[in-house]
Amino acid sequence: MSTLTGKTIASTYTSLLKLEGDTQTTTSLVQVKTGDDDDTCLYLSEDAAKIINSLEVENASDGGTAALIIDNNDTDEIAVSIEAANIDANVIDITADSVTTNKGINISMDALTTGNILYLDSDSSNTDTRNLVEVINNHASATGTTVLKLQQDSTGAGTLTISTAQTTTDVVDITADSLTTGKVIDVTADALTSGSILYLDDNSSSTTA
Repeated sequence: MSTLTGKTIASTYTSLLKLEGDTQTTTSLVQVKTGDDDDTCLYLSEDAAKIINSLEVENASDGGTAALIIDNNDTDEIAVSIEAANIDANVIDITADSVTTNKGINISMDALTTGNILYLDSDSSNTDTRNLVEVINNHASATGTTVLKLQQDSTGAGTLTISTAQTTTDVVDITADSLTTGKVIDVTADALTSGSILYLDDNSSSTTA
């Protein structure tokens, strides 16, 4: 960083930053401008900052710490809020193709009571075909990969619950036409006493064949 020692205001004012209107910081966001009144992407107030357009946070290879830390101590406020007007571009895009033994997203929420680790909701009325959640193991050589694993360590509620309002389409649809010596469904329940491996119940009063 260069010093202003020995330099005049007339020779340096264009490289300095000031608040719009030559005001002091207030509780309202004010744009930061250059000395010759050109706009910058930065807005400041006494307790907030705003950057318009893009923001890049780059961590050096020897940074030794997280590239971005968000520490929210206000217990009834959202830590990260994204307002996106996107139509044909992803809202969040993560590329982490160098990761080998760790996780793309790691969430720990050990104080949960009636909350959720992840909640996804779509109220779109559009009738186009789509998958709300799609998990793909995309390489044929990744033969040791399980696409989805659910582990329930509690003896209480069920591991998987499906509730649907469907009337004329399949609730569960399995296509495994390449399977030869394996099983489509493999169930082991060696501790059963009065329970069942599979329980099917139909209480419909319809007489249609």
